Amino acid sequence: MIPGVEYSIIQGLFAMVTNVIPFVGPFIGVAPAVIIAFFQNIYRLIKLRYPEMR
Repeated sequence: MIPGVEYSIIQGLFAMVTNVIPFVGPFIGVAPAVIIAFFQNIYRLIKLRYPEMR
């Protein structure tokens, strides 16, 4: 679960279920959580890319 992200429990359960799929399951499970986390706070993405910006 990602702290501070809405619906983190649902995202965690989805990742748990998709981990059963061999090879691509973990990527399928994590991708929606990462996309939702970045779109909830776009400045978090900008800070990761350009740490010198405030």
